[in-house]
Amino acid sequence: MKRYVLLIGVAVIIFGGMFYVVGSLARDRAIADAEHELAVRAQLFANALDRALQQRMMQAFTFAALPSVRAFASVGRNVA
Repeated sequence: MKRYVLLIGVAVIIFGGMFYVVGSLARDRAIADAEHELAVRAQLFANALDRALQQRMMQAFTFAALPSVRAFASVGRNVA
């Protein structure tokens, strides 16, 4: 009887160890996946922000240049 109790105890310890290892591996994998997903989302956000800022910069410089282009065009008409 003691022998069966000892074998059951050893089996429980082995199964517990297996579940602990599998659980820790799954947790590590989940953390790695979450970090990768976060990095991908951050990169997408950075690219979108960069595109928006580039577009805004082009708009600002284009609108800033319009008065001088108008002045140049009006002077060109009066000279000829």
